[in-house]
Amino acid sequence: MADIVRVLSLASGKLWMDEIIAEMNSFRETLERGEPFSEKDLRNSIKALEALDTVTTEERVAATGGNPKRTRLVGLRYSVPLRNLLQLDADTRKYRAIASSQ
Repeated sequence: MADIVRVLSLASGKLWMDEIIAEMNSFRETLERGEPFSEKDLRNSIKALEALDTVTTEERVAATGGNPKRTRLVGLRYSVPLRNLLQLDADTRKYRAIASSQ
């Protein structure tokens, strides 16, 4: 669950559900963290983070390539304080260092 918060933080606090999977897998691969993140893992983690009042979700229409579809937008609650705190996080810093060197 912490990696979802990290990924949302790196994305300025909001991502569509289907974007989170790709971003999570990129984050985990960059940090050499084993298995890919599944949709089931994502759904369960988002529900838990909602229960902890860490994220919000809302159903919206995403316009992707001219083909609008209904999906969920996930956002960090308290985005600015969490993003500031995660600037000190070792995994976030390592990911940023690797990503900026490529």
